[in-house]
Amino acid sequence: MTLEQQDKKSLSDVRMAKAREFLKDARANLSEGRHGTAVNRSYYAALSAARSILILEGVNPELIAKPRTLSLIAVNWPENRAVRCSNFSDRIE
Repeated sequence: MTLEQQDKKSLSDVRMAKAREFLKDARANLSEGRHGTAVNRSYYAALSAARSILILEGVNPELIAKPRTLSLIAVNWPENRAVRCSNFSDRIE
């Protein structure tokens, strides 16, 4: 991805806003007893948040399959990056 840093931030913010929306939907579905839909929305919240992080790192998340996007963040990311990425939890709640 060859975007300027400000463009990466803007695109990342859009993805994080989408993650917040999915998380809000997940909570609403959970409170209404629609557990399957709540899980689905939670998955997409996590996926959007992961893509937000990848964008900031200069990776085009559209070129990575969905399950690989999440595993790239959760499993294969260098330890020093994982600490930095954990700061995103403040942005999603």
